[in-house]
Amino acid sequence: MSHSTRVADAWLAGEIPGGVVRPLTLGVTDVIRRSEVEDPVAARAQALDTLLPIARRRNVRKVGTALATLKLLIDPGGCTEDALHAFEQQHLSVREQGGMVHVSGTLPLDSGTAALTVLHQRARTIAAEQFADVTHDSDCDASSHPGAECSCGAVDRARRASGASLSHLLARAFGEVMHDLLDNGAVGSHHRVAPMSRWSPTSPTPPSR
Repeated sequence: MSHSTRVADAWLAGEIPGGVVRPLTLGVTDVIRRSEVEDPVAARAQALDTLLPIARRRNVRKVGTALATLKLLIDPGGCTEDALHAFEQQHLSVREQGGMVHVSGTLPLDSGTAALTVLHQRARTIAAEQFADVTHDSDCDASSHPGAECSCGAVDRARRASGASLSHLLARAFGEVMHDLLDNGAVGSHHRVAPMSRWSPTSPTPPSR
């Protein structure tokens, strides 16, 4: 029986909620693909042996947390002591502060690198759009290839002159990425109520979907 069949059968039998189907199928597959296990089929079976009992408790959030630790379960030999320490020590704080929200935390290297890659790319896009009318050097990539990133430094100079610091652009990028997730329904909904209106940073835990 394939891992997707096990998940589908559990869902059709009403044993697990629909919200865990994607993490138990595509989520597990993605973790397996990134790992160095020699037997992916056995690794999937082992993963579901661990995750399905959690899913049957109908707590979607705990399934997500367990999925995050799956790498440690299926490929412990591939995790260094430093990586294990980083995983255990990671934290994120989100709290309201006046009319804004303060975000701080510490992430493992792989998660932090992924976040920086996404945010820097979006920040570059924001800067390019905001300073689209700057004059580029004749040999700049942006001059010869419309839509390409500026290679002559004109955008960076315009950004600095306007006071748009990198940290400001990264904050805007973070906001855009989060709004994109809400807009495309990636975080789901409950009775058609947007998640943002059902939970604030001062709530103890996000609501289960």
